[in-house]
Amino acid sequence: MNRAKSLLLAGAMLAALCLSGQAQARTPCNPPRPNLEYPAWYQECEAVLQARWRDSNPYGLPYREYVRMLWQMYEVAYHPERHPGLIGSACSPEGSGYMNQSGHAQICRGGRWTVK
Repeated sequence: MNRAKSLLLAGAMLAALCLSGQAQARTPCNPPRPNLEYPAWYQECEAVLQARWRDSNPYGLPYREYVRMLWQMYEVAYHPERHPGLIGSACSPEGSGYMNQSGHAQICRGGRWTVK
């Protein structure tokens, strides 16, 4: 699965989590505490992640892939500098663009990459 598709799928999964009413936004798991790295997040949240995987996995992803995609979505939100060029990450100069791997044009608008 390519990176853009993975991020879109992770976003859809997060939306399903939040809309299902089962997401535990009050825990350090959704979203993770600031500056929490993957190993610590996984260790603290394993029970929550397993429950979410069972209850909120509309695409039937394997557990490790489901967890990896959730983390990737959080990491892009908290550490966009690790993912230059991903949709939503910081960009410059304004109006610059390129064709991403999935064949969509990415354009720098408002200091963030967007897809056209």
